[in-house]
Amino acid sequence: MGIEKEIPDEKRKEKQLYIMAKFISTLITVIGVLMSITCYFDKFIYLSVFSLIYAIFFVFVFIYTVLTKKLIVFYISIILLTFSFEVSYVITGGAAGFSPIWLTIVPLFAIYIFNMKSFYIINALILSILIIFMWTPLSNHIYDYGDIFLIRFPIIYAIEFVFGIFLKYRIENTEKRLEEQRNTLQKEIENAALLQKTFLSREEEFWEHWSVCAKSIPMAGVTGDLNCAYGDNHNLLGLGIFDISGHGIASGLLTMLAKNIIEYQFYENVYSKGKEELWETMDKINSRFIKNKGEVSNYLTGILLKITDNKIELVNAGHSEPILYKKSLNSFIFFARDSRAIGVIGMNNIPPFYISQYLEMESGDELFLFTDGITECTNDNGEQFGQARLMKAFQNYIRTPIEEQIKLIMEEVNGFRGKTITDDITLMILKRD
Repeated sequence: MGIEKEIPDEKRKEKQLYIMAKFISTLITVIGVLMSITCYFDKFIYLSVFSLIYAIFFVFVFIYTVLTKKLIVFYISIILLTFSFEVSYVITGGAAGFSPIWLTIVPLFAIYIFNMKSFYIINALILSILIIFMWTPLSNHIYDYGDIFLIRFPIIYAIEFVFGIFLKYRIENTEKRLEEQRNTLQKEIENAALLQKTFLSREEEFWEHWSVCAKSIPMAGVTGDLNCAYGDNHNLLGLGIFDISGHGIASGLLTMLAKNIIEYQFYENVYSKGKEELWETMDKINSRFIKNKGEVSNYLTGILLKITDNKIELVNAGHSEPILYKKSLNSFIFFARDSRAIGVIGMNNIPPFYISQYLEMESGDELFLFTDGITECTNDNGEQFGQARLMKAFQNYIRTPIEEQIKLIMEEVNGFRGKTITDDITLMILKRD
């Protein structure tokens, strides 16, 4: 299971500003409508009309922003609205009780909208307007606030401006540190992914009587999915597909631990002189994995196959049921897990009960193994890809080589899934030649 893809810094900031622009446009529209209604009943006809005009205007700002994803009109509109409010309330006094609040909250209102340079310029200009109108002879031509408020308004604004500068600096400084930490973490994830890819990679091999193809797509960085092929001198002995629970680097590191344990126990089974069944091998894998992972809570689901001629012994440890294609019958069936089987791999407090199951594959038969990242991936409407779509995809492409099958199915999954990516995807096909 993977983690969500990292969004580039500029794209992430642009997305945050876009969301904020939509929210503020909506908020101003709602406030404008409420102010228009309130002022109308209070007989402030001028303010009622003014409020209704800017409410309607910001409806168009919202629509433009949504359709174009551009913020320039929003920024210009906010600046014009801010200065219009300021000048209007200085001259007319505005609605009773509202203008003193508006005349002093602009620095706080602007903190999350503008960058530092714009924040300085806009607030400095508004402070200048207040000083010019209230501390010069022009004060005789504005609303009669009284001598006390004529002195206090610019001073209060200046104090909030200074406080706003401090707060803006703290916010931007904090965001910068978070960005640096995010970049450092992303670099660590990239390095871990490179190390994991090198460790898990294997050379393509030719297997007598069998064809194997696998594709694993990590959602971002390290992957929690694991697929393995075990053989000896072009003789295919077995396969494995596993999915680590959880997300991030811990899950990725556990894939490397699991790979070593599973591979060791599998070959010990194959080359041992005893008649150990595969479910016994899975028991040993579970015990060793629990012991070696220590206090880590992650577990894994998986399927392990042992191949002898055309006969397959299979143990399913809580994993998605594979799909078996029988060429002679032209049929696809889910190879159901034995109902008596219980448990996954690596759960300390839940003793598992593994069961070996058996099947035979004739020439042309195929076995599809996959992780739940395929069936549980969702589109933007919240619909899952599901087993039915996966089955249909297998049916559509069964006549093509298995490499092409995997390519086409992955394209179908990628075309279906939405923007939010929450899990790794692995698909593995075993075909009897």
